[in-house]
Amino acid sequence: MHIVGTAIHGGDHKFVTCLHVVEAINKLKKSGYFLSRLSRSNDVFYLPYPIEITVRYMDPRTNRANGNVDLAVFVSSARSTPEIPFDIPVVKWGNSTKLGVGDPIIVGGYPYGTDMFKFVTSNRGVIQPTFYQGIVSAILPATRNGETRLIQLSVPCAGGTSGGAVFDPRNGRVLGMVTSCVHAGSAAFRVPQPISYAIPSEIIAPYVKAISFETRSGKRY
Repeated sequence: MHIVGTAIHGGDHKFVTCLHVVEAINKLKKSGYFLSRLSRSNDVFYLPYPIEITVRYMDPRTNRANGNVDLAVFVSSARSTPEIPFDIPVVKWGNSTKLGVGDPIIVGGYPYGTDMFKFVTSNRGVIQPTFYQGIVSAILPATRNGETRLIQLSVPCAGGTSGGAVFDPRNGRVLGMVTSCVHAGSAAFRVPQPISYAIPSEIIAPYVKAISFETRSGKRY
């Protein structure tokens, strides 16, 4: 297993992540999948589901794919059975247009990818997301064609957190998705700083909603 990023279940069988996460999976030249962590009584299961189709961000301003926005959706029409139900909850989107500097947020993801689960010997193999608490430290407006505004966060986000959700701690609604972080140090030893950036939900939610697909059995989403 090689974890390269995080994803958000933004709609029925539609998962939101960064474009650079999808590209990293493609570079592996293997069939990509996402891993779901499910709890049953006292047991925890890790279920892999295939990534079937990837859709790059289509900018409604131009009706064309916009590679300047680090955003993509992948589809997985995972089959649900009584023994192994597909019950990954769909997130509820919050209103990012109401965000201001100083507002509290929580970020969840998989920092450092696979290496995160090797740092502590007693915790090896226990795969679970890591969460950070912080605030909105700035709102960055779009200044060029093809850009979107970004939310700056006072949270360090190491590699693997890309695609992670930015939550409102008061109600659990998703306000954005992490795309990048400022690092310090050399190329061999990069230390994430508490300056991260996220695409706001006002951009993501309509994009996810606009995507529809039909399974081979004829079911539409």
